[in-house]
Amino acid sequence: MKFRIDPLPQPGSYPGTAIVVDVIRATTTAALYLRAGAKALVLAPGVEVARSLRQDGEILAGEVGGLPPEGFDLGNSPREVEGVAGKTVVMATTNGTRAAHAALGARHILLGSLQNAQAVAEVAAGSGGEVAIVCAGKEGNIALDDLYTAGVIGRRLQALGFAPEGEMAHLALFWRRTLLCRCSLPARRPRPWWRWGLGRMWRSALGWMPMGWSPASWGCGGKVWCLGYRRRDAGHFAGGFAGEGPGGGGL
Repeated sequence: MKFRIDPLPQPGSYPGTAIVVDVIRATTTAALYLRAGAKALVLAPGVEVARSLRQDGEILAGEVGGLPPEGFDLGNSPREVEGVAGKTVVMATTNGTRAAHAALGARHILLGSLQNAQAVAEVAAGSGGEVAIVCAGKEGNIALDDLYTAGVIGRRLQALGFAPEGEMAHLALFWRRTLLCRCSLPARRPRPWWRWGLGRMWRSALGWMPMGWSPASWGCGGKVWCLGYRRRDAGHFAGGFAGEGPGGGGL
């Protein structure tokens, strides 16, 4: 089996398993919402779509330019996931949720980050077929932190018997070997982020806190849903969903 890494999403080119990566911050935060007990995530491609999808009792979360849009209940911080237990979270971000929509058409869509790198690699390896790691990027530009994370996940796929395909996969693996995670910070975000008090959020997104959960997603009715987790030690979906979503269709 092989895996490739796309530094930016390529819509319509993912027939197998796609692992979407926006480590700062959407895919990190999405995993933590579910870990905190969220019933489901609905990933919207934009803020206005998220507002239109939100139903009574649901939580609206996301960011524009890194900050919560007006009227949103939560931003996009992995440090702010309290209060989501038992609720559906409708989420829209500048890069990550759009990248998830770009992967629509894949047989499986997974959300990867540094915190669940091992789990997401194991789920992808068990799904059968080739794997594409899709970096969300930063507003159409390559993001080094996503490429680094892709290399971390790719290395775990290698350990599971997958071979890298293409120059970008080898570059990401090299990046993982030679650079510390914190080296990517200045390349991605300017200093105003520290002035906004988001430094601790960054450390949460880029921290090595092993998670045995991998959010699983699929497209239905123009939305991307994340319902439950695949737990690597139990080998099943948890969180109230048994592998079928709205409109039918397995994960």
